[in-house]
Amino acid sequence: MLTILPAERQDILSKENIENSENITAFICAEDEKEIGYAVIKQNGYIIEILSLCLNLENESNNLIYYDSILRAIGSFALNHSCFYVECSKIELFSTLSSLRFTENNSKMTATLDRLLGH
Repeated sequence: MLTILPAERQDILSKENIENSENITAFICAEDEKEIGYAVIKQNGYIIEILSLCLNLENESNNLIYYDSILRAIGSFALNHSCFYVECSKIELFSTLSSLRFTENNSKMTATLDRLLGH
């Protein structure tokens, strides 16, 4: 079973060189209790910024399914925190995000929550 839950994980923040603050949240993606990836986000007012998105899978053929699940969890979090957009400025994620309902806008990939969550 796949779970994606917010968690306090200083090890991930340190690994990604992200300073912990009140508006930073890490999400852990696990399948059958084995950690397979994570995301780190920052809430800036009504915008959620993806700071990091990582999967550690042996078989990469299902990556988009897992990324989609993580992004939907982030979208749900954003909805519950009165946010309207999710954005990312990490160029190495642009290809993945463009496959998952994000569009490029001013050197960032962005998605509205209705587009991201399919509402």
